[in-house]
Amino acid sequence: MVKEEGAIRISVRELGALEEADIQLKPLTIFVGPNNSGKTYSAYLIASLFGEYGWLQYTGAYVDGRTSKKYEPIDTTISRLIEAGSANIDISAFIRNYSADYYSGLAELCPGWMKNYFGTTRAALDDLSVEVNIGERMESLVESSLKIAVKRKLGVDKERKGLVNFVKERDESRIFIYTEGEGVQDKIPVKEIRRFVSSYIFMLVHRALFRNVRVFGAERTGMPLLYNPIRSRERIDEETLFSDSHESESEKFMFPYPVSSLVSTILDIRRWGDLRERHKYAEKEPGVKKYLEYADLLEREILGGHLVLSTDDPDPFREILFEWEGAGRKIPLDISVTASMVKGLSPLILYLRYRISPGELIIIDEPEMNLHPEAQAQLMELLAMLVNCGLNVLITTHSPYFVDHLVNLMKASRHENPETIKDLFYLKDPDAFISQERVSVYLFEGGRARDILGENGFIEWETFSNVSEKVSRIFFEMDEVEDAV
Repeated sequence: MVKEEGAIRISVRELGALEEADIQLKPLTIFVGPNNSGKTYSAYLIASLFGEYGWLQYTGAYVDGRTSKKYEPIDTTISRLIEAGSANIDISAFIRNYSADYYSGLAELCPGWMKNYFGTTRAALDDLSVEVNIGERMESLVESSLKIAVKRKLGVDKERKGLVNFVKERDESRIFIYTEGEGVQDKIPVKEIRRFVSSYIFMLVHRALFRNVRVFGAERTGMPLLYNPIRSRERIDEETLFSDSHESESEKFMFPYPVSSLVSTILDIRRWGDLRERHKYAEKEPGVKKYLEYADLLEREILGGHLVLSTDDPDPFREILFEWEGAGRKIPLDISVTASMVKGLSPLILYLRYRISPGELIIIDEPEMNLHPEAQAQLMELLAMLVNCGLNVLITTHSPYFVDHLVNLMKASRHENPETIKDLFYLKDPDAFISQERVSVYLFEGGRARDILGENGFIEWETFSNVSEKVSRIFFEMDEVEDAV
């Protein structure tokens, strides 16, 4: 059983079409509503706050003196390190005393980075304001930070020893930071030492909430064109570095950060993914073992085939292929010529198989894209299974099948004997039954977001039912008009 944790509270004002939203982020969070109502903007804002991007932005701002909050324990630790060559800091105490300030600081800086995160200069974000409250999660943050081990070096000497070392062992709260050799500050600028120390302390606070954030945007169905390139990412970077272009930075094409992150991760999996190593890791981490099983389940129950790498060993020229199974045959296909369903789900399968670990947050924009209604219900069950196996999931959706079937899954979780009802469901697995306390559902409409999950477990929305009723009514009203004529 997954341990219950308090919600993360996020308040957003003036985010594009969204005027106001107060959201409780739970292990499973769902945003529904009409187009252009702020669902995707809100999901991406959450990703920017709690993913790697927010950590990098905050660290840079802190080192440059652009944060409103100063952290005396960090400054003291750095001073001791420079003066005495060693220092230590208790991360549990730091989280209890300063994590609320850290996340408030992230929220304060967030409006300034969102245009870059979106990859645009034209979004209506000038009046954006954000607040984050993680008070209910404080002790779980402390507990999560203890599970993280970190060993990093800044610079090396001739013997490959780190000039500055940052060490935290698993299940220990004490961080040790020390130098090796003499005159380290003559070899490394103090600002870089400050960046090194503060970044990893902030990383421990940041990853204690979500180990990582993975975003599967609506653009994912077009990405298979980039899965098997001859030119590597490094080659593209070289061309940019040595380009004769005199364009200013603002004139260059900008990818949204979630898109570039997804592409680069898929390319890394293609190049370096090693299923044998992943299985070894899974033996030590039961959650990962389940994710491997769920990747297989997705392929078997929904795709009707398997995603494979063209060689078992990492290789810069190998390809990601889809083996279609039918009529007793296996036919390998390039992802670019597969069904749109395969294109849309392949990133999730690859991440489950090669990347995702417990404690992460995955955000999926419109998971129902290109899926038959039955496949949508199956995917809803699988997403609930992922939540019950240690992941956090946020989706935006227009699908009544997702929302209505979620009601079934919450009701099933209250059943006295889940085994007796599991065969009523598509995947026939009671692990898909999810407690209502672990779910939040918000309707984005009219510039607001409101909680529509009732205490009785029903989801009170009319977005689709109103349309369905009108479509049905038109059929009969046409007859009434003809009779009147």
